[in-house]
Amino acid sequence: MVATKNWWRVALVLLLAGFFISSCAKRQSRPTLPHDTASYHFNMGVEYYDQGNMDAAVSEWGIAICLDPNQFEAHYNLGIAYKKKGLFDQAIWHLKTAIQIKPDSADSYNQMGVVYYTCEQYDMAIEAYIRAVTITPDDPGYYYNLGNAYYKKGLSEEAISELREAVRIDPNFVDAYYNLGNVYEYIGDFENAIHYYEEYILRENRPSEQEWVEKALQKLHTLKGYSPVEPAE
Repeated sequence: MVATKNWWRVALVLLLAGFFISSCAKRQSRPTLPHDTASYHFNMGVEYYDQGNMDAAVSEWGIAICLDPNQFEAHYNLGIAYKKKGLFDQAIWHLKTAIQIKPDSADSYNQMGVVYYTCEQYDMAIEAYIRAVTITPDDPGYYYNLGNAYYKKGLSEEAISELREAVRIDPNFVDAYYNLGNVYEYIGDFENAIHYYEEYILRENRPSEQEWVEKALQKLHTLKGYSPVEPAE
């Protein structure tokens, strides 16, 4: 039985599916033009997306899946596009469809986890991220996302385990060092918090992230009258 508070979400998903099927049926009843192929419209969508024209890209990918409902790439791209537009129910619908077409798509699970995480549905995000790391156990980004979701659920030990796995796979995954410092600080393990904030400062050399370096330095000053460390060149 569907929980009463979620009836509107189920209804919306069913409405989206019905609208999609109806739109595709209308299009398929028209004569086929020389360029009216799924591949053509998919490629047009990619061109529009690269140009920053999100609405035109969505339209082209929508036509592509009308012509070929099993085109994995179009469903996946629509999931990403709708996520960026903040249309999360549509994003989930297309990502789930992509997974039905290609069950071993770790990145589809990961992106679905990102949508659930953004919607603060952390249990669903964790489930999706676990599927991603199970399929592709050597991608540090998946462990990083899983660790962040565990932290949001208040599962600090699980968060630490996944974030440490991210840096084990990729010692230069700098964002994981900052978040490890944050989790250790949260649980009162200041020695490890200091260690990971130091590691973050030493490794972070992206100009766009210097604000986070300053935040890490401030945290270190608070934790341990810390003397600044020169960032790595």
